[in-house]
Amino acid sequence: MTDETVHLIPARPDVTVRDPITREPLPAAGELKPLNTYWSRRLVDQDVMVAPGLPASAGTADD
Repeated sequence: MTDETVHLIPARPDVTVRDPITREPLPAAGELKPLNTYWSRRLVDQDVMVAPGLPASAGTADD
């Protein structure tokens, strides 16, 4: 599993994307999310997108 996180925002205002753990909708301003299977699938489906101008942060693999 990856420790990488990305700042995701909804791709369109008419789509509500819920966090699978909290069940809360992803805010329009976006949130930092782990790049796991769920969020990767939302990216492929174009329900969310990586916030422009914000770099992804990677966890340390040396732990």
